[in-house]
Amino acid sequence: MKSITNDREYQAIVKRIDELLTVVTDENYNTIPEAIELDFLSALVEEYERRTTN
Repeated sequence: MKSITNDREYQAIVKRIDELLTVVTDENYNTIPEAIELDFLSALVEEYERRTTN
């Protein structure tokens, strides 16, 4: 996925981020693959929010 294109995708990704936040901690951030997914999805959400709030 290169970018979020609509609110439905946005909501699904925000839900996934919430799930990941229960798994990824400061202690395991550098050792689990979910941290990479969390970073990627967070960047997508930030970019979408910038585009849709301006």
